[in-house]
Amino acid sequence: MAAASSDIGQPLLTSADGQGPSHDLAPSYNDLSNPQAFDKLNQRLTAPQEVASGPNGSGPSAPPKQTAPEPLTFGRAAKNLFTSTFGFNKIPFSFLFIFTYLLVALVVTPVQVLPPPGDLATDAGYPEKFLLGSWTDLQEISRYFHPYSSHANDIVHDYILNKARDIASHSSITTIHTRDDTRKFLFEEPDVFDPELTGRAVYFEGNNVLVKIQGNDSALGSILISAHYDSVPTAYGTTDDGAGIASMLGILRYYADEKTPPPLRSIIFNFNNDEEFGLLGAQAFFRHPWSNDVEAFLNLEGTGAGGRAVLFRASDYGVAKHYRAASAPHANSIFQQGFTDGYIRSETDYKVYTSNGLRGLDVAFYKPRNLYHTRRDSISGTTYGALSHMFTNALDVVRSMSSAPAGDFNATADDISPAVYFDILGQYIVVLPLDQLFQAQAIGIIAGPIIIVGLLLLVLKTNSWHIGLRGWFRGIISLAISSAAAVATAKWIESKNELVVISQTFSPLLLLFSIFLLTNYFILGFAAYIYPVHDQKLVIFLEIFIVLWGLLVVSTIHISERNATGEYIIPILYIVYLVAVVFGLLGLLFSTTDDLTRTKEEVAEEEESLLNNRYDSYGANESDYDSEAEAEAAAEAAVEATQGVPHSSNAQQHTLADHKTTKEKIQHLASKSLSLDWSIQFLLVVPISAYFVYSSGLLTFEALRENAQEGASRASGVYTELTVVAVVLGALVLPFVHRLHTLVPVVLLGTVIVCGYISLCFPALSYDSPIKIRWIQSIDLDDTAVVNGSVPATVSVLARQGFAYDVLSDLPSIKRDSLPITCRPFGTDDNEVCSYEGPRPYVIDGASKEEAGDYSRWLNVTVLSTHNNVKKKDSVSTEEDFGPFTGSIFIEAKDSRVCSLSFNTTIYKSGDKTASSPVRTVTVFHDSLDDIKEPQPPSNSSLRSSDEDGQTRLPRVTDPDTLKYYKGINDLTVHKLNWTQQGYHLEFVWIPRWFENNSNKDDDKKATSKAIPLQKNENYMATFNSKMDQREKNQQRLINVLDYESDLEEEDPTTGADKKALGIEVRCYWGEYDSESIIGSVPGKETTVRKVPALDEVLEYGPNWVTWTNWAAGLVEVKKYIEL
Repeated sequence: MAAASSDIGQPLLTSADGQGPSHDLAPSYNDLSNPQAFDKLNQRLTAPQEVASGPNGSGPSAPPKQTAPEPLTFGRAAKNLFTSTFGFNKIPFSFLFIFTYLLVALVVTPVQVLPPPGDLATDAGYPEKFLLGSWTDLQEISRYFHPYSSHANDIVHDYILNKARDIASHSSITTIHTRDDTRKFLFEEPDVFDPELTGRAVYFEGNNVLVKIQGNDSALGSILISAHYDSVPTAYGTTDDGAGIASMLGILRYYADEKTPPPLRSIIFNFNNDEEFGLLGAQAFFRHPWSNDVEAFLNLEGTGAGGRAVLFRASDYGVAKHYRAASAPHANSIFQQGFTDGYIRSETDYKVYTSNGLRGLDVAFYKPRNLYHTRRDSISGTTYGALSHMFTNALDVVRSMSSAPAGDFNATADDISPAVYFDILGQYIVVLPLDQLFQAQAIGIIAGPIIIVGLLLLVLKTNSWHIGLRGWFRGIISLAISSAAAVATAKWIESKNELVVISQTFSPLLLLFSIFLLTNYFILGFAAYIYPVHDQKLVIFLEIFIVLWGLLVVSTIHISERNATGEYIIPILYIVYLVAVVFGLLGLLFSTTDDLTRTKEEVAEEEESLLNNRYDSYGANESDYDSEAEAEAAAEAAVEATQGVPHSSNAQQHTLADHKTTKEKIQHLASKSLSLDWSIQFLLVVPISAYFVYSSGLLTFEALRENAQEGASRASGVYTELTVVAVVLGALVLPFVHRLHTLVPVVLLGTVIVCGYISLCFPALSYDSPIKIRWIQSIDLDDTAVVNGSVPATVSVLARQGFAYDVLSDLPSIKRDSLPITCRPFGTDDNEVCSYEGPRPYVIDGASKEEAGDYSRWLNVTVLSTHNNVKKKDSVSTEEDFGPFTGSIFIEAKDSRVCSLSFNTTIYKSGDKTASSPVRTVTVFHDSLDDIKEPQPPSNSSLRSSDEDGQTRLPRVTDPDTLKYYKGINDLTVHKLNWTQQGYHLEFVWIPRWFENNSNKDDDKKATSKAIPLQKNENYMATFNSKMDQREKNQQRLINVLDYESDLEEEDPTTGADKKALGIEVRCYWGEYDSESIIGSVPGKETTVRKVPALDEVLEYGPNWVTWTNWAAGLVEVKKYIEL
């Protein structure tokens, strides 16, 4: 057995066989501030040591003669104390970890969660009178529910028009023009949310209020600022979009003020109507000549209920750079990518403006979405500070854009590039072109690995890092296991209390964060104890860098393929990790020569410190020893731990070569891990990265968490986002986590218990965090119950499964009359529709209650005429209808402003993207039913009074609007502003059913049934579309190319469905409920009743954790089916 050396300057304790580290060690001493322990250790270290006999009692195995080491001095003790305090030890790292994360949370959370202050305008230098005026405007606009389909909408329109005229009349310096832009037009547009669904025809009558501030240079393009003044039927529209309207009026006051000089560019204000159901006010703007002068726009919107207005989208860098002028910028291009990728399923007028070639910005309130479109979007639901935030930033940006010189929006090639942007603490904003970010990422993908590999080869060549393959992949394995633990925890919460994310912002996040950190602490701490390596943190830094390099490659591909502007965090993380790795490798290189000049005593100190740190890394207690006996035991253990391994006696040559085994060399080199480079690496990586990850993560979570109520897939998306944020936040300290003080994991474990209980057991819904349920009441005039005297007015609500039934079953009318509630799945995303027969509505006045409730007075559809346009004689000289066919109807909808029509045939139904609609032409006539019944001379003499086939045409009061869309018109929505207008006179041209499917008789369905997928003859359709594009010239040629077979029949012999018939379902909407209808009168008094008692009932008796919103363009719909 080898003799024990009396020298203490030696490597770590090895096992009895000398081949590896011993794990049987007592807790080490690491606190020189304890006098008892210091004295005991000093006495033992300076005492002479006995030398054991060599084999067979032959004496020592040739130990070299050595002198006793110098005793520890105060200077050496102070040096050790400094290393213990600021070295890579538990206490300094744990303190810095806690301090950094608390600081980031305390700095970021108020900006993201708390409402903005009300003094932003005055701080920006604007007199408060402008904001006070806007606040008064907002109060007036929010007085009533004012959807397009309501009389209150006219009140708001008149208020804005009169206010704009009044402001313009007091402008003494700047020329201001106002326009009451009432116009009518018919157009085709794709579905707002599904561009593949084309052929949606809209006839709109709008009444935008336009204002133009004349700029000094009329040759420059104008700046447009836009907001909509209509609300949805169930909301006061304070945030959506009253705040935008009020901000615009405040900006108008600013420019009309005598102290404000005229802008360089003209500024156009579009106070538009009916954004909520089709973005139609923005469409109407492009029918006005002022639209031709616009170069850039700023759209103000609200998709929440208060808070801070965020920069949602920017068309390009050229306009986005003007948002730098905002006094309190709140912006993140993650939202822009959310719109681009279709994750955010709502739209604003920004879509219309950009689709028409304009460049601009989209600024909107974005939370809380569960109050958006409900009656809690009101003055009481917002703040003065929220209006101040939108007004101040909007004015700042408009001033910047309107003062831009010629060519400013196209100053460089980068100006047309998509923009990447984000704010810093709500005070500063970073805006850069996506093209530059793409180039920088491409350089980083190439340069980063070259730098790292070059340094790594140099380090290995100089033997600065004796690493080999030892210890690799521990970071990746730990990251994978801990991420899986976080994902499993998130799935568990989702399965037990899915909607808790609506009410709890921080508990689920802290739970996942703590789970992730604890898992890594145990895995990496255990790995460092069992299998220590030289600089484990650098190993993990390198492994994470490789992961980030892969993510950077993916992000760069996303930029090239779909302009991904929301992944800017990846290159930020990549850069800071690259710098941290470079710093770690350089640190190894610069410390190489130290090993050649250190004395034995210095090496002994490093190795003793490593030994102590090794125990500490897996939970050793660093507190003072409680007694002299405990201090002596620790001292004895420390001395004993340094015995048993021979080393060179030459102090000047104590190098790596003096150690004989590989493990001894690794243990020797591992002492270099105790340098102060860890703190620099920590400060390089953690604070910056934690800020960006937490601020962006909290922003998106606050914006999207209410999406969990819209479906199971939406909820899963919220939990995925939450898990990603927690994992990335925790991964930032992955290289250091094994050095956490024991108390920190204890606190994390307590956090898991508390936050786990909250996430699993706390109620998911409350008054402050309600679930939103969509509501509509429908009357089907074709229901046989109407004929039999019953009046079913079916209420239908849409909600997540498991909520609607419980809410409805507690309504008084349902319990009183024992009304059945039927629920059925809706879609494929865990939603359901529940229906019941509700109290009847009274949306129009009547001389009596019976007359007011007579639904046939609300909606009446009259078929005026049907005929075919082309005839063909068969071989036996009989005529058969060939087509296309023409039919006209008149829709009477009293006190309604909106009706929609959907079409179907035996094989087609509106909305079927696999089929082509047979309707090719729609015409809207501007006359009344009285004009039709009592013909008058047409206003335009060029109009024909009869067709070539001799059929008399209906007289026209004004020129009609006609839309020809030969790909097929799927549906039609018609609007009217005039409340006294009787209704809509419409004409359709459609192709008969046999043309679309010349066979497959057995598959025929009645027009009223669900359509089957179209199985068309491609040759016929290609020929037809080609000919129809030639308009009137195609008719005779169509006859020549079609293979008209004798199987054409008037009706299907099995179903009786008319093959030439066009089915039309008409739905008309009423959007008022917070008022009364007259249902009779006696002298001096009118008898009234609430318009929609069924909605009043759910608002009154529904639980406070539910908010209600409309499910369609109105609250009450009446439908009627006809066939032409």
